This record gives sequence, C-alpha cells and structure tokens, in this order.
Amino acid sequence: MHLAPGAGLLGWDVTALGLPGASLPFARGQFQQHLEVPGLWLERGLIDAADTRLLDSPLGLAGHRCLASVFFVAGSPLGREDRQGALDAAREVIDAHPLAATAGATSPNGRVVIVRALAPLVEPAMDLMQRVRGAWRAHFWQLPPTRPRIWAM
Repeated sequence: MHLAPGAGLLGWDVTALGLPGASLPFARGQFQQHLEVPGLWLERGLIDAADTRLLDSPLGLAGHRCLASVFFVAGSPLGREDRQGALDAAREVIDAHPLAATAGATSPNGRVVIVRALAPLVEPAMDLMQRVRGAWRAHFWQLPPTRPRIWAM
C-alpha cells in the first residue's frame, strides 16, 4: 500500500484456515500473508498446517482457526489525540464483544492503528472487524457506521 500525504486507508484481512462447518480442517498446506506500507509497516507470516505448536499452543493461535486484522493507515503522521482516540474507540468495541479475550488494539507507529483478533470461526471475527470499522468511520471521518453495498445480501 502506498499512501499520499493526507490520505487515510481503512482495510482488513480475515483468514479462515480450513472449513470447520464442512468438517474440513486445515490439515495440509501453507498460508503466507504479506501486508506492507513500505518503510512504515510490515506484516508477514507463514502458517504451515503441520506446525501444531503454532496452531494449537496458547502462545500461538491457541486452537483458533480464524485470524483477523482491521487497520487504519495514514499518509501523514496522526496527531496524538487522533491516534489515542482511534485506540480508545477500538478498545471500547473490543471490550463489549465476545472476542474480547482474544482481541487487542495497538499502534506500532504514528501512522498505523491495528486491531487483531483470533476466533474459532469467521463470523465472530467479521462481526468484530465490522464494528471497529464503524467506530473508526465515526472517529476519523465523522461518518455513520454504514455497511458497504457489497456486504448487503
């Protein structure tokens, strides 16, 4: 991702490992993730289905098979109050959500704010990400938490 000065990007990544509803676990193969804002933020990971220590350990995914992130990236440094306000808004949503024990908000630098969560299934993770997205729309742009048309079914 490349952002011009003054730009703001709200994005997310939701990954499901396997198809638990169809009784098809993530039993073989690999998943590689790469999210990057050059010189600012890099997320890179490799999950191998054979790595049970990573998949099942409490220091890894703790048996969860859905990983989700929602992030706000700014083209210019955020002011301290704006950044803290985004963290506070996200944490308020997280604290009221069933995934509160496996979710958290952080800001690794002055231009990035991230919420990450682990979940047993996609639906609770998507719900949390959508709620944070709504809170950040209100915080950053004073817009209502409307759902994009593409989500309407």
